Amino acid sequence: MTSLHNKNIFKIHPFYRKIIAPLRKSKILSGCVFGVKVFDPNPKYYWDWVTLCLRKALSKEKLEINSFLDMGCGFHAILSLYAFHMKCRSITAIDIIPDIIKSAKGFLERNGVKADVILSDFVDSIPGKIFDIIAFNAAYIPEEWGNIQGINNKLPLSPKDQIKTWSGGRDGLDCIRNFLDKVPKALTSNGKILLGFNSYYIRDADVRAIVDANKLYVDNVITLSLLPAIVFSIRKINQEGYVDE
Repeated sequence: MTSLHNKNIFKIHPFYRKIIAPLRKSKILSGCVFGVKVFDPNPKYYWDWVTLCLRKALSKEKLEINSFLDMGCGFHAILSLYAFHMKCRSITAIDIIPDIIKSAKGFLERNGVKADVILSDFVDSIPGKIFDIIAFNAAYIPEEWGNIQGINNKLPLSPKDQIKTWSGGRDGLDCIRNFLDKVPKALTSNGKILLGFNSYYIRDADVRAIVDANKLYVDNVITLSLLPAIVFSIRKINQEGYVDE
């Protein structure tokens, strides 16, 4: 039996896969919501619900973004495309999978987006670079659940690379732990991390505990009505113990 904390996912997931998931391929929705103009002929998916919540977070915060990092950008780097339409001056998209980087770079170029698309494990390949906003749709699915659902057989990647894209480790939190340990150093002093995840798979209280352990601060929580997507807007705490304004 899986250790997944929300057992309702077993009832919801088959319905979601058949009825709701195909909306993520919709040209109409992707064009209206993210500004896509040139589409792929056979896309896997352009976005998921956490991506949609991250888009809401970027809009809700009404941030002036001079530099934007799309962490784990995915095949279409859809948040980089949206940041471009928000007039962001400097966009960097990174992922750990070479095939994803190749796809994202081509997709952004076809849509007229100027961005640095880089193969990197977190920020290892961009040392010293800092950003006003770092957005991350984390890998949060517990391995046991992913194996039960055969997720690792549904991506056009090698078995090793497939695991990197979806698995959050045994409890679904390992990727977030590594992210919050390594990435805040790439944030400007008054910048924000937008960390997205799905509360059907992991508890928001557990994510908040990891934020606190890394001496960071959740200054806003963005959600979608009737959907389990959550984004924590996270900031640094300065040496005096206060959140930088």
